Amino acid sequence: MSSSSVFTKILNFVISYSGYSGYIIFILGVIGNAINILVFTQLKIFRNNRCVYYLTVESISSFLYQFISISITISTFIYEDDATGHSLIWCRFRYMSAQALVLTTLYTICFAAMDQFFSTNYRFYLSQMCTIKVAQYVIYISVSIWIIHSIIFGLFFNIEPSIGCVISNPIFLQYATFFFYPVLGGFLPIVIAAIFSLLAYRNVRRIVRRQLPVIRRRLDRQMTAMVLMRALFFICLQCPNNIYRIYITNFPNIKSENIEYVIVRLIQAIVFSLAILNYSISFYVFIISSSRFRRQVKYVLVKKCWKRCKCTGISSPIEPFTTYKHSTELQKNIADLWWTVDDAEKEITFEYHVKSTGWIALGISPSGGMKGADIAVGWVETSGKVYLQDRYAVGNTRPILDNTTQDWFVLQGREKDGWTAIRFKRLLDTCDSMDVPIKSGTNILIYAYGLVDLDSNRSEIDITYHDTRRNTRIIPLRSYADPPSDDKFNGLDTFEFRLNNYLVPSTDTTYHCKIYKAPNKYPVKRHAIAHKILIDSQNTDLVHHLDLYECDPMAIFSDEKLPDDLCDNIYDEIKLCSSNFATVWAVGGDVMREFPEEAGYAVGGDYETKYYMIQMHYDNPRLNSNRRDNSGIRFYLGNELRKHDLGFLTLGIRADPFGLAIPPRVDRFIIDSYCPSEASRNFPKSGINVIFALPHTHLQGASVWTKLIRNNTAIQYLFNAETYDFNYQFQNHLPKPIKLYPGDSFATRCIYNTMNKNVSTVGGERTRDEMCLHMFTYYPQWFLAKTWTSESKIQWQNFYNKAARNVLYGRSGHFRIDSLPVLPTYEDLKPEGCNL
Repeated sequence: MSSSSVFTKILNFVISYSGYSGYIIFILGVIGNAINILVFTQLKIFRNNRCVYYLTVESISSFLYQFISISITISTFIYEDDATGHSLIWCRFRYMSAQALVLTTLYTICFAAMDQFFSTNYRFYLSQMCTIKVAQYVIYISVSIWIIHSIIFGLFFNIEPSIGCVISNPIFLQYATFFFYPVLGGFLPIVIAAIFSLLAYRNVRRIVRRQLPVIRRRLDRQMTAMVLMRALFFICLQCPNNIYRIYITNFPNIKSENIEYVIVRLIQAIVFSLAILNYSISFYVFIISSSRFRRQVKYVLVKKCWKRCKCTGISSPIEPFTTYKHSTELQKNIADLWWTVDDAEKEITFEYHVKSTGWIALGISPSGGMKGADIAVGWVETSGKVYLQDRYAVGNTRPILDNTTQDWFVLQGREKDGWTAIRFKRLLDTCDSMDVPIKSGTNILIYAYGLVDLDSNRSEIDITYHDTRRNTRIIPLRSYADPPSDDKFNGLDTFEFRLNNYLVPSTDTTYHCKIYKAPNKYPVKRHAIAHKILIDSQNTDLVHHLDLYECDPMAIFSDEKLPDDLCDNIYDEIKLCSSNFATVWAVGGDVMREFPEEAGYAVGGDYETKYYMIQMHYDNPRLNSNRRDNSGIRFYLGNELRKHDLGFLTLGIRADPFGLAIPPRVDRFIIDSYCPSEASRNFPKSGINVIFALPHTHLQGASVWTKLIRNNTAIQYLFNAETYDFNYQFQNHLPKPIKLYPGDSFATRCIYNTMNKNVSTVGGERTRDEMCLHMFTYYPQWFLAKTWTSESKIQWQNFYNKAARNVLYGRSGHFRIDSLPVLPTYEDLKPEGCNL
């Protein structure tokens, strides 16, 4: 075989290798660095960690380097021409930008290793000297230096006809040969990263003997393992390139037909691919080195991607125009809805997708029907022009155009694959008599669609009858909790409390109570991060609500014969299990509930609750018989403890005839209760954080609210369910946690409408009786289970406002009763009116 033939084959191989390896490394790097950036910026546990901040900067720098350096390699492969060899601008730009990004990447790895050494150091002053602000200053100063250095350095690159883009200045050539490549961009960052990552590893092995929170210890171990492995791969991949750079700078590879030329080109291609792999591999190194990081990646991808598209049941083939806080499938394979509430601007933005290329409509209804509904009707013409109309339904007829103002505003729209998507917005309260305010609590949405577009010239009368293409959905638009899917928690430990083929009595109302022992397979405390209510599919018409209680630690049971009967029959046995709510589900609510990242529900180990009780309420007005039920609850346990335990707080009125009575034929009957400051005086000084709210009344309830009172002044609503529907009870997710402090008081009000009743309604557990409860989820846990007021006799409203009453608060076995002569007065919130 001739030398020219060997030369050609090797050269072709070099070109092919450079191109294909560039493709692969480019794809790996874009995906890996993008996921790194996503995970590091989305998880709260990472947001104030300096080491993570450095690794985030490294991922961004590597991401940019790939586009600058690898994209040029790929273009050279495609077009068989290296632009840097004959374009001075490209020559200098490539090396300026590449060197600035290379130095940024290399030294952020060093900074991460150094920071991890300091943060894990047992000497307090060393561990406290690094802050996120220091990290930001370090990055700002170092990046500025690298940019200035690279600009100066790049100005001395020129194009030599037989060589290509090289350093032409002899002084800078010596600088590059003896300092830049071997030291500044070579062995100096390698040595720094190696030394400090090993020292950090030594420190982290001592952490187990230090008094640090478990979350901090685990994070330090995780970051140290990740940084150590990153430094190891960095050394292995960077050293060959540094050696080659030193060689080629001193012995330029002049283009020729010699076999030595292509051999050097082959070596160059291999070491260069290893070097650029360094800028693509960090994500994969982290995945290999940290099982915790693997779980975090899975969590973020599921939460941000899969949950948004699949887990919520979204069926539209059209991607939303932007990201939204909430989404739901209104009707399977027919209609999907996304929305975001902007409380600062007091407006809401919707994106509504329907499987139709005709007109589509979405409305807010005051009662669930057409009458009085505020409706947006839109369509997209074949030209792409989008129309949106503000309409009002006078009755169960064609809605008319709003003749006051246009309050629905179209933003974007399109048609694709037989679907129509329109994005639009409106104010929460338009102060328009032909609009329906979007209040907190439950909102009634009505939606419909037609098969053809409206004629824009006669659209006022052109809207066609929707026939059966309509539906209704009740959603708390301003406090929706976006239930996750089971798939998100695949692989986690679980445990269940379920009834065992229970025969539901053929009576109107049944309260069945069953005691369960805490799972004993967990020797140390675990945190449940989500739960699912398991409603037997055969009994969805019977199960009204499920309450899970924690039994008082003083409760003692025989594990061989745990109480399991009608609640009244075993009242004395279960009374220590009847006060401390752990979770509540009621008809209409979402069955899946996920807890925030900061807190979990504690079970097992040394957690003091050893027994739990499920109270099942069956509503059986048809007196069905021979129905067996296996409903219950499943908890998903996280692999790590979270920072806080969750707690539950219940406010309201005692649910018995002596605590609550409502006269008939009244459209607005108010019952107030008050929780005084004595009940909160032992709150932690740092406060507790309220995150969920569940208002609860029965059929006559129309509205429920609780106000936070501080220094005898109402500060804000804990939650205001201005519109309440017994058939749709949701765990309302507060937009942001509300802090409660020692000495805070709480006023709770329930408003009832009994216009459909001719007899009095008293407090009780039957559906036809009434309750007034407001239940809140908070963290960190503090053992306040309930606080409520009780009356002495059946009383009407005037008496309620003046009567003496008792306040009961505390935990089962440790209740305290205080006298409250009258409901205290306080400076109320200023009424919210239309202020446009």
